[in-house]
Formats: sequence, structure tokens, C-alpha cells
Amino acid sequence: VVTYLRFSEMRLLGKFTRCQFTPVAAQNMRFSSAMFGSSFRSNDSRTSEAGGKRILHLNLSHGDKSLVSEGAKTFLSNLKFQHKVHELKMWKDPLEVQYNLSHAMAKMKLLMNESTKEDEELFNPVLRQAEMINDMDIVLISTPMWNYSIPYPLKQYIDTIVQPGINFCDGDQSSLGDLRGRHLVVFSSAGALYGEDSHVKDFLNPYLGQVFRLMGFERQEIVFIQGTSLRSHEELSSFTQERALSAALRLNNDICDKISD
Repeated sequence: VVTYLRFSEMRLLGKFTRCQFTPVAAQNMRFSSAMFGSSFRSNDSRTSEAGGKRILHLNLSHGDKSLVSEGAKTFLSNLKFQHKVHELKMWKDPLEVQYNLSHAMAKMKLLMNESTKEDEELFNPVLRQAEMINDMDIVLISTPMWNYSIPYPLKQYIDTIVQPGINFCDGDQSSLGDLRGRHLVVFSSAGALYGEDSHVKDFLNPYLGQVFRLMGFERQEIVFIQGTSLRSHEELSSFTQERALSAALRLNNDICDKISD
């Protein structure tokens, strides 16, 4: 039900035309006027802060010595540009809000201009979470595979922050112009091997690639550490370190080139 509301609500109401922003001196929220009317306004587009690039680390590792944790730490320690990391330890840090049916119903009332103050107060934390991801230049994810896909805290986070009209256009399922060109870096691990001819499939990495591309994270570095139950720790660690260094080098080159321009 929640999924149906989230991705079909605009077509049901017949109100979606295109994603656009109307700047007024109200709340500092990005919005689609076709979706939310005049309820949520934005003053500015994204700007770089004094601390350099903003990195959000979504950490779902099982421990500091895990392979995905090792990859993330190596990657971060080899970045040459100025940056600030905000880490969410997703097994320990509770989210401000976890999107559920109550939030979906409140949003429907906002769409139909029938919302109450309680509806707006309920949905405001969702907007804040969506704005947080909009403010990031790089998202770093370190996660093991669970049942061929992502662990549930990460899925709950994605279902909370991905909101049509706020960080993507629902009409054609595309990213917003001022959010495009950002970076996603994933370190994921799995016990099995997932070749093209395998009878089991990797749904983790393609899913993360698609959903974050929708929000404008188009430049993607995905390091998949597979076969952890079949290969030696030395081999796996060497593979992880090599790929982490390569990912850091490509980001350094890309971002430093832009800074020099």
C-alpha cells in the first residue's frame, strides 16, 4: 500500500506536470510546486560549504574489521580534497523518522490541500531527511548482502528519504537538474559468487545503483567483495584495498579537476 501511494499518488490525483521550484522566503525546503502547491518552499539551490565536499557514510558493516569497513576506511583516508564526513551507524543510530503508512496518508492530504497542522508536523521530519541527502556531494555505503539484497535498516532509510518532487521527478522517474553529477561509492560483500551464469542473482548493487542514480548520484563506484566464504582473507583484503585505492584515485581526479576549473 505504501509503495502504491508513493509512486502512484501523482498520477491518481492528476496534478503532476513537471518538477519545478518556486523560491520564496519561507521554509528552506526543496519542493515540486505541482506536488505540494505552496506548502514547501526553497530559497536556494545546493551550494558547497566551507568545509569542502560533504560525504554521507551509511555504515551497515558488522564491525570495524569487516571487509566493507576496511574498504570504506581505506577509501576515506586516501581522499585528497577537503571534505567532511557525516556517518550514520545504521545498526545503532536511530533515524529521526521511519516512513510508514501514516506519513503516506499525511502526504496524500498535503497533495489534495486537505492537510491539517498535525499532517504537516508529521511529514516535516520526512522532508528534513530528504533534504539531508540533497545536501550531500558523495554518499558512501558499506554493507554486507542480506538474502541477495540490502539489510532492512538501509531499506527503511531509502523508503524514508526518497520522495517524489523533493529529490527526483516522478513524472519520468528522473533526477532533478541541480542534484545531478554527484558520487555514490559502495563497498558490499557476499559469501557466494555471483557470475552471469549463476542461478542466484545480486539484487543489492543494481538496486543501490538505480535508486541513488534517481537522486542524482550518477557517478558510481561499486566494489563488490564476493565469495567471502570461498576465498582467503588475505586475497579478499588485497582485492578490497586495491579497489578502494582505485575508487579514491578516480574521485580525487574528478573532483580536483572540477576545483581547478
